[in-house]
Amino acid sequence: MVDTYKSNYYPIWTSASDITFMRFFSELTMNQPMKLSLEQQFSICSFATQVQNMSHDQAKDFLVKLYEQMVVREATYQELLKHQWGLDSGSTMA
Repeated sequence: MVDTYKSNYYPIWTSASDITFMRFFSELTMNQPMKLSLEQQFSICSFATQVQNMSHDQAKDFLVKLYEQMVVREATYQELLKHQWGLDSGSTMA
């Protein structure tokens, strides 16, 4: 398998463990795609219709807001995992 991950692909503040996790998650999702429910599939179709009806500027603004939500969600997941795994500074491993 060719390693397509280049070290300069990641921000300089990304740790080696973060990169390892990103590689694992990427391989997991590429090798075993999730099956979406009918409701999720409908939601995607509805979303696509909404985007098609937007102007170019509306779509760009929406894309920026969507990306911001994704970044916040990722940070939230990271904090939850740190807490769950006892890696946050205030936790005690008992």
